Amino acid sequence: MKNLIFILSFLLPSVSLSQTNFTHSELIEIVHNKRWESDIKIFIYGNCDSLSKKTINETVSHFNSLMETIQIKLVDNKEESNTIIYLLTDSEYQKLFPYCDHTNNLGATYTKKSLKNDNLIIEGDIHIDTYFSEKEIQLTIKHEMFHLLGFHHHKNESSSIIKHAGNFTQKDDEMIKYLYSKDFEF
Repeated sequence: MKNLIFILSFLLPSVSLSQTNFTHSELIEIVHNKRWESDIKIFIYGNCDSLSKKTINETVSHFNSLMETIQIKLVDNKEESNTIIYLLTDSEYQKLFPYCDHTNNLGATYTKKSLKNDNLIIEGDIHIDTYFSEKEIQLTIKHEMFHLLGFHHHKNESSSIIKHAGNFTQKDDEMIKYLYSKDFEF
């Protein structure tokens, strides 16, 4: 018994360091075979208070610390961006985009893929409904920015920001690191 405990205590640290919370095939299902391969340049449009700006900046810093292949940065004008975060109420958003209806949604993310490469995300739009409470808005910003990286809702999302976990989980971080590692292949 002592030998077994010794072996387990010796092996356990290396197993937990290399273990992931998902398989390659699960990740492919979650991202629908898409990711960014160029830097994400975000322009913020609308009613961005200091708390929302802080949440966006912290999320960008967090993501950048995990990704090897791309970086995210905020830009000062729409023309430089490939992604826009709209911080507007539903009615304000519908004035800009009358064909969109996400009434009663906290937020929504749209990504556009390349016509030349199905695996490549080239643009994104995020709408955060500013009608809701500060807490809900901050959580929704993190949730929608995770979608922006290519992550969709999935069946095992209970341990993820996708399930409104409050913050990014170890599984979220591992998926970001893996998807945006130099060695990743679809």
